[in-house]
Amino acid sequence: MKHLFTTLLCLLALFWAYSQEKEQPYLVDEYNISLNRAGFKPLNSNDGLGFGIGITRLLRQQKKLNVSIGFEYNLTRRYYEYTSFKKEQYIKHNLNNITIPIGLRYNLGQKIIFFMEFGLFTDIVFRIKTKVLTITQNIDETTKKTEGIYIHSLPGHSFGLTNGIGLKIPINNRQLIIKTDYRFEFYFGYYLENMFNNYYRIVFGLSI
Repeated sequence: MKHLFTTLLCLLALFWAYSQEKEQPYLVDEYNISLNRAGFKPLNSNDGLGFGIGITRLLRQQKKLNVSIGFEYNLTRRYYEYTSFKKEQYIKHNLNNITIPIGLRYNLGQKIIFFMEFGLFTDIVFRIKTKVLTITQNIDETTKKTEGIYIHSLPGHSFGLTNGIGLKIPINNRQLIIKTDYRFEFYFGYYLENMFNNYYRIVFGLSI
């Protein structure tokens, strides 16, 4: 918990400091919503549709090469299936993440802007809700179903790479943002075994 609060305070301080610049008087430059789906998966897993909301601060906004700092909430879902002799088990994980991406964005174009992004991110998983359904077959050939719901608080975190492409389309005095990206973790610190939090996203946003 201490590391989570320290990270949030540092990020807010950085946002506030750069908002004092005359060229960029606003604390937030972009607002976005997203849909996500799992990327790399173990053989016995399936993916579910998740969503997210977030804000982005852009440094060097008037240059072709920007620095982007984000703060997001993302809900990602994972499904696992295990089968053995006379027993089936279905597990559904809902992961609640605070995500902090930091990257470089290169812009091309004048009116409609095409951009490419590459950077790092951390996912702080502050809550996992797990639902387990177990089906067993008895000796008399009848079946028995048992269900359980478990809540894990602050179960872990991950670090990884993020990359994506997108467009900025002018609308009045604003810009509509459409982009897709992929987040690949190379370190994951969950206590749950075989847990991967790699995911694709499609993002819709508004730049002020």
